[in-house]
Amino acid sequence: MYLKPLLFFLFCLCLTTPFYYEISIFLFFILFIRFINNIGKKLLLIETISLYSCLIYLIIPILGYKYYTISNPLSGLWGTYMKVPEGVYFEYTLPAILLFIFALLLFEKKMEGEIVRRVLNNAQEQLKHIGQAPYYIVLAGLLAFYITSYAPVSLTYILTIVYLCVFAGIAYLLFNNVINFKGKLVITFFTLWILYNAVLSTMFTIVVYMGISFFGLLMLNRKFTFFKKIAGLTLLIGLTLVLQFSKSNFRMLIKRNLIQGSPLTTFATIYFKNLTNIKEVFSINSFFPIYFRTNQGYQLAAVMHYIPAYKAHDKGDFLSKSIFASFIPRAIWPNKPGAGGKMNMKYYANIFLDTTSMNVGPIGEGYGAFGKWGGILYMFLFGSFLSLAYRYFIHLAVNRPLLLFWQPLIFYEVIFCMENDTMQALNSLIKITFFLFVLFKFFPNLIIPRSGIIATNHATTGI
Repeated sequence: MYLKPLLFFLFCLCLTTPFYYEISIFLFFILFIRFINNIGKKLLLIETISLYSCLIYLIIPILGYKYYTISNPLSGLWGTYMKVPEGVYFEYTLPAILLFIFALLLFEKKMEGEIVRRVLNNAQEQLKHIGQAPYYIVLAGLLAFYITSYAPVSLTYILTIVYLCVFAGIAYLLFNNVINFKGKLVITFFTLWILYNAVLSTMFTIVVYMGISFFGLLMLNRKFTFFKKIAGLTLLIGLTLVLQFSKSNFRMLIKRNLIQGSPLTTFATIYFKNLTNIKEVFSINSFFPIYFRTNQGYQLAAVMHYIPAYKAHDKGDFLSKSIFASFIPRAIWPNKPGAGGKMNMKYYANIFLDTTSMNVGPIGEGYGAFGKWGGILYMFLFGSFLSLAYRYFIHLAVNRPLLLFWQPLIFYEVIFCMENDTMQALNSLIKITFFLFVLFKFFPNLIIPRSGIIATNHATTGI
């Protein structure tokens, strides 16, 4: 209730004092406590975006300015030190992130958590009448996964969305109070399958970010003590960091062709070895790959180093094209700009990428387009849009409770939007929403079972 006034106070404080580290750490602390407190009460989408933005743009960059400077052997060798002074960096980034988080919370309603929990209860009642639909969704998604590599490029994204629908099917099975042995078997198979594919591809993006989306959903209506929540979340974060560290080790073995035996067994061996030697994982040099992977501030500092010293702010020319392109199908605009980091890193930071995956983030786009104050205002508008989109989703779910289980799919790329770009977030949200609109038109029983319609409690529509 008091977070918005506190955020506004911190915003004013960071504009008038140089206590950037202290404000950043305090902000992370209160966001972390809020996240913990809302486990079991909300979907945690807004809480996750807020906390993650603070982590990758404020907390991790502090490590960059304190430890991973140009004098650090690894940072100096790879050129991954922060390219602008800390005062210059935080004078823009801290107020921009504060205003972004403030905007995310701007349209929050007091009864939101209670409404979401009522929607879940209604959805579980409707699942009793859903029939075999979840199995068909899972089957269609797995088929789409294997077909994608053989399909024309024009169909790749549609097939990817079909594949991601698997997670809605799994949610239907997980939350069905009358789940049978077949349902449990499908859930177990899919969990092992997705982990196996993640290891083989060394890409854990979908596991981590879908896992984050599912976490809020799975915890709804579950009651844990505050200290159990802290212990559980700390454990999950630790396991995820070890996963990131182990992934780097595993990729190095693949690159050097040193994998002996099963890749899955090799990865498991590396992972459990790192778990037993966790102190080494968090040493300054060993932590460097995790630091660089999670330090979105490096890309932002690169933008601030390049613009306006070597290139003028473009007053939104490039960004406006990206936003406009999010709403126009490629069939109508064949040469529209593509989403992704290569183009943005080249345009905003003069960095040419080959196989490395990185992007400037919406905050980097805002600075490159409009400068310091224009970028801060842009982050407020971007956060406001995401806030409205999320609240409208909840509003729709009140009368269509099963829509709640499609939340991980709809907001999949929004969860980590701050490390991608505006176009990718909007593009994903618009395309997936349109795809589901068409899907539910053809298969309305997926969202409103004929024999499972529940009268809407009008008291829950005040969101």
